[in-house]
Amino acid sequence: MDSMLGYRSKRVGTPAARLDDAVMWLPARLSALLLALACGSPRSVTRARAWLDGVPSPNSGWPMGTAAAALDVRLEKPGVYVLNPARGLPDVATAQRSVTRVGVAGVLAYVLAALGVVAWF
Repeated sequence: MDSMLGYRSKRVGTPAARLDDAVMWLPARLSALLLALACGSPRSVTRARAWLDGVPSPNSGWPMGTAAAALDVRLEKPGVYVLNPARGLPDVATAQRSVTRVGVAGVLAYVLAALGVVAWF
């Protein structure tokens, strides 16, 4: 909602952006944790915390930083942020590995959701 309204009107866009930040707070951190588990690197979430201040969004840095740490690559948006600056940029093999890991994280999310439903009933 913030991307639809924020660019058209600051009066309407700012509250929409703040609401988006609040609503996505938990999913951003949960997705980072699931990605770390999918990569077999639970400590990558802790490593990602070091780079969060450089990312403009309060939420997007968590999964991006976790991916950078878990895959041991540098992710950057020139002039905006650099995550895991001591490492090199990803190559094609790393990109392919990352797609697989995101898929595994998605499966973990479904399993977690299913367990939550079972526990609810």
